[in-house]
Amino acid sequence: MYQLVYLSFASKSFLADDPESGVDSILQVARVKNKDLGITGMLLFNGVVFIQMLEGDKEEVEKLYAKIEEDPRHSKAKVLIRQNSKFGERYFEDWTMGYRKVEKKDIKLIETLVPWQDVSEVSQKDVIIPKLNLMELFKQFRYGA
Repeated sequence: MYQLVYLSFASKSFLADDPESGVDSILQVARVKNKDLGITGMLLFNGVVFIQMLEGDKEEVEKLYAKIEEDPRHSKAKVLIRQNSKFGERYFEDWTMGYRKVEKKDIKLIETLVPWQDVSEVSQKDVIIPKLNLMELFKQFRYGA
């Protein structure tokens, strides 16, 4: 099972409109298309930064990511992880696209795993996020953080 995690920044036009309705639109389309492609995953959004994990067949995931990169609703997409999952298992086997809006209550967990503040404020700088921390973040949100 192939996994890809990327980070990107919401575009000014996306933020100028209603971002919550924009995310709803993304999720509605993704859930239908991902089901057809056999792709599962989760999207995290803090109002500025998207972090998304996609998992499935490598070729399908990479093709989908190439389309996502071209989406004008975000910019500065950067792949953080490309890997085959341990034991060939999915994190989100029953979710065509899970979603979690990152709330204030989530910040403490995130700060222990991912330098979210650094990512939000220093978009031009490369922020190194340890792979294990990212995977743990998704696992925590998946299983009820």
